[in-house]
Amino acid sequence: MNISPLLGLEHLARICLGGPHLYFYLRPTMNNLNNPRQLNIIQDGDAGAGGRWNYALLVPMLSLAAFRWVWSRECQREVEETKKEIQKEVEDNKHSLNTKYQHLLSECSATVAHLELQQEKMVQELRMTRANEQKHTEERCLVAEERASLCREREVLEALRRREAVPLILEEEAALEQARDTLNWLRGALMKRQEMYCSLRLHRHVRRTHERVVIERAKSESHGPLASLHLDNGIDDIFQHDTYCAKIKNVDPTQNGSLMWLYLKHWELQLEVQKLQKVNTRLNSGEASSST
Repeated sequence: MNISPLLGLEHLARICLGGPHLYFYLRPTMNNLNNPRQLNIIQDGDAGAGGRWNYALLVPMLSLAAFRWVWSRECQREVEETKKEIQKEVEDNKHSLNTKYQHLLSECSATVAHLELQQEKMVQELRMTRANEQKHTEERCLVAEERASLCREREVLEALRRREAVPLILEEEAALEQARDTLNWLRGALMKRQEMYCSLRLHRHVRRTHERVVIERAKSESHGPLASLHLDNGIDDIFQHDTYCAKIKNVDPTQNGSLMWLYLKHWELQLEVQKLQKVNTRLNSGEASSST
C-alpha cells in the first residue's frame, strides 16, 4: 500500500486547520501494515496502490478551510467596520471636547477680563482712599498748626498784658471791627452763592446776578485793612473754580464749597497778622520812645 497520499492529506490538514492540535483529533488513522488483518480501512482491491477512503477527509478539510477563509474575511470586515466606528466616535468626541474647551476658554477670558476690571476699580478706590487720607492728614496738620498759632497768640497776648499792651490790642480790634463785619457778610454771600450753584432748580442767571452784587460789594469795601487782601481777585477765583457740592439731600449750606472756605480762613488770618504786626510796631515804637 502506498502511504504518500496519506502524507499529502496530513500536510494539507496541517495547512488548512492551522495547527497540530485540531489535526490530532481529525487526522485519519493510518493502516497498520504490520497487522493486515486489523486494517482500519479496507483496501480496495481494484485500486492497486490505495483506496478511495484515503481521500475521505479531503472534502471536510477543504470545507473547513473554506469556512475558515470566509470566517476570517467576515471577521476582518467586522474589525474594519468596528475600527471605523471607533475612529468616528473618537473624532466626534475630539470635536466635542474641542468645542467645550473653546467655550471654557472664552468664559475664562471673560472672567479674567472682569477680574482685571474689578482689580482696576479697587486700585482706583485705593488711590482715592489714599488721597483722602493724605488730605485729612494735611487738614490735621493745618489744624495742629492753627492750634499752635493760637497758643502762640495766647502767649503773646499774655506777654502784652503783662506789658500793659491790652489797650493797643483793643484799639486794633476796634479798627478791624468793620473789616470783620465785611468778612462775615462775605461769608454769608458766598454760602448763598454756592447753594445757588448746587441747586437744581435755580437758573444760572439768578446766580450770576448774585455774583455781580458780591463782586461790586467786595470792590467797594476794599479799603483800609481789607485793601491788602485783594478780595475781588479771590472772589473771582472762587466763582471760577469752586465747583464742590455736597450730596443732593444735603440741607446744610456749610457742606457746600471747598475753595471759598480756604479763602475765608486765609482772609481772617491775614487780618490777625495785620493786627499783630500793627501792635508789634506800636510796641516797638513805644519802647523806642521810652528808651529815648
